[in-house]
Amino acid sequence: MFKTYTGHQLGISSICMHPKKSILATASDDQTWKLWNIPDGKMLMMGEGHTDWLSSVSFHPKGN
Repeated sequence: MFKTYTGHQLGISSICMHPKKSILATASDDQTWKLWNIPDGKMLMMGEGHTDWLSSVSFHPKGN
């Protein structure tokens, strides 16, 4: 099954799955990061205010 997530204005530079929860994080050239609920694709949270593109996003390996 494939799911399309729509929310960034420019390309996604990084994707990371949470190690314990059904959450996906994305970072983008549009200077934002977003957290998504899996599998329904609802955006849970976003961060903005960076002055340049974001190159990566990650969770702590323990999930905290």
